[in-house]
Amino acid sequence: MSPLIRLSAAALVSLAFAATAGATVIDFNGKAAGYYASANNTVLNNIKFSSSSGNLLYMGTGYTGGDTSPYAYNGTDYLMSYNSFTLSAATASPFSVQSLDMKAWNTYGPIASATLVGTYANGGTISNTINLNQTGNNILTGGNDFNTYLLSGYTNLTSLTIQQSNDNNWLAVDNITINAATVPEPGTLAVFGLGLAGLAAMRRRKQR
Repeated sequence: MSPLIRLSAAALVSLAFAATAGATVIDFNGKAAGYYASANNTVLNNIKFSSSSGNLLYMGTGYTGGDTSPYAYNGTDYLMSYNSFTLSAATASPFSVQSLDMKAWNTYGPIASATLVGTYANGGTISNTINLNQTGNNILTGGNDFNTYLLSGYTNLTSLTIQQSNDNNWLAVDNITINAATVPEPGTLAVFGLGLAGLAAMRRRKQR
């Protein structure tokens, strides 16, 4: 393999790495101190969690009980919100959300869906409504009452608001996978451009 080809291949690998590096799962483990604790206006992994109602909690297994309780359960701490809550960038860097786990917290009134509204760094928005599993929590005895929902298009965000369809109930959320929006280093882009220019010049010489 020629040096220029090796150089271009290395630049491509660097670009791919820049696009995928930095994925983090926010799982809230250890935040509830065994029972429950306030989560409003707290910051995790440079993401601020807040609720206008103030009803945002870290829930622990000491409160939710075992797998057959009527509350959402997965054996670990999770986030619980009443009505709605917002994730926002705690720094100047935007973020993306790739997936999250959600479940209605109890059976007082079923939550049919949750609407996720993201605000892009350029001021635009994205909105999608997710239909939630309506099975009663105490029927699910496999150790995890939550469902994982994959998201598409929630990139380069400054905030994400999650609004449930039933204002008289609680929504449990866990394992939020975030990936800080990344831009390839200028040096990498320059090397990649030089490599492509070199390959083009070699091709022209061979054609003469």
